[in-house]
Amino acid sequence: MALSSMKMLALPTLLLAGAAQALPSMNLKPRVPQPCAVTTMFPDGATYKPGDKITIEWSADGLPGGDMHLSLQSGLVTPIITGYVRGWNGQLVPTLDFKGGAVFLDPVPIENEKLEWTIEVVANSTGDEYQYYANGWYYTHYNPAGGDSSESCSTNNFHVSA
Repeated sequence: MALSSMKMLALPTLLLAGAAQALPSMNLKPRVPQPCAVTTMFPDGATYKPGDKITIEWSADGLPGGDMHLSLQSGLVTPIITGYVRGWNGQLVPTLDFKGGAVFLDPVPIENEKLEWTIEVVANSTGDEYQYYANGWYYTHYNPAGGDSSESCSTNNFHVSA
């Protein structure tokens, strides 16, 4: 009985060894992250008023077809600590509240390379204690069964005053 169990355990080991030897011949290449497509950068400490217009731009060079999905997000520069939880290593980790929000804009065809947004207050976030940024993302691979791949990046921060 023990001998047949040993044979049964040896089979998966041989299969795994064969698979490991085949991997180098598969010529797998690591995925190289693309540079940030969003090219708009706001001046450091820039402050805008509701109703001002800003243009968010990106480069379509090297991007797949489809849409650029954009959001404008706001949050406290210095978050509020609302409590503590134990991290995976047992240490106490603060729970942070940024008191922020987001506005999701309509998708824009990537080839348009820009979108003009009229500044609005997001989640009552006004003043220097709050920061805003634009985030853009696009799909690099569609999979009908799910598991699409995407890339994203953000602008630098700006402020909105009421």
